[in-house]
Amino acid sequence: MKSISKTTRLAALFFGIGMTLTFAVGAATIRVPQDQPTITAGVAAAQEGDTVLVSDGTYQEHDITITKAITLTSVNGNAVTTIDGQGLARVLNVNSASGNWATISGFSIINGNVGASGAGGNAILRTAGYLQISSCIFSNNYCNGGNVGSTVYVDPTKLKVTDCVLKNNNGENFAGIYGATVVRCLLYNNGSAGANNPCVLGQCNSTNCTVYGNTGGVLGNAWTTGGMSGGTAVNCIFWGNSGHNGQQVDQTTAATITYSIVQSGFAGTGNLTTDPQFVNAASGNFNLSPNSPAIDAGDPTTPNDPDGSRADIGALPFLYPVVGLAYAVKPTFNHLWVGTNYQLQVSTNLNGTFTNWGSVFTATNNSMVYTQYFDVANWNQLFFRLQKTP
Repeated sequence: MKSISKTTRLAALFFGIGMTLTFAVGAATIRVPQDQPTITAGVAAAQEGDTVLVSDGTYQEHDITITKAITLTSVNGNAVTTIDGQGLARVLNVNSASGNWATISGFSIINGNVGASGAGGNAILRTAGYLQISSCIFSNNYCNGGNVGSTVYVDPTKLKVTDCVLKNNNGENFAGIYGATVVRCLLYNNGSAGANNPCVLGQCNSTNCTVYGNTGGVLGNAWTTGGMSGGTAVNCIFWGNSGHNGQQVDQTTAATITYSIVQSGFAGTGNLTTDPQFVNAASGNFNLSPNSPAIDAGDPTTPNDPDGSRADIGALPFLYPVVGLAYAVKPTFNHLWVGTNYQLQVSTNLNGTFTNWGSVFTATNNSMVYTQYFDVANWNQLFFRLQKTP
């Protein structure tokens, strides 16, 4: 069981991503729509190392093609910035000869469609170059058969997907991610309606992912699964997915799984078959309940949770509350994960119901001062925690 620390400041507990990219001095920032009217135009105008910075809004665009190692990101994140393919074509293509990493971050990417072409990549197709995708939500991307997933490329050293959500996508032979390094991602309610195989992690190297309720496919085929096919998984949860004989993992491939919860069972060090006890999976809340067997059950050789304790299993580590916001102050939060959205929560009982306080905020630095005053007389009788929000 994790210890509960008492401090004068609230330590932020969750995950995020930080990467350093090295480019030539003088890289430009191209703003959309201030400098270029569309994302397509902004990407076309960008040179190696530039940033295309997209303001809030819904952009009805498709077949956006990145040919250089640029950063495509939003000003205020995926909750307010959407790229909508309108069901007309794939949303994004990445075909770069650069040896540097291209980045796509902070968008909701919806309604991509590649029909029955067999080309794959309903939302994003990477065919060349290095690509990292972070803090994106993929939903309602689909194909009409003969395709692979929402993001695809068979090389986990060149495609990284981190802190993303994939939900309600449809595709034959991989309705999720194929051939990538996948970290701290939620993949749920994806499917393969009337088609072969809904598998959402194909030939991926996955760490701390939650894979839930992915359904469909031809259950008579031995390889059909809503969970995982090939690759590796550590600290992951596979629960409630459809599959041949109820399998969460394709038993016909050479997959390696350790320190994970697999509902149908899978041989590997530290693996469990017990209910992960999500807070409310039906409503999309995959945080862990206080008695979840996933808490402190991850691989002890992997990095600890942000609170310093042993890694949990799943995409959302359990957030133990801490005591200590001073009376009538704007508290300082430390150990934040940049780019992550947080909600302050308060309870009068350590094991009671936590309620939201104030507005959701996005971490722009590792240490930040909370923007709203917390002013109550009984602050020293309360418990506080931060909860990650999409």
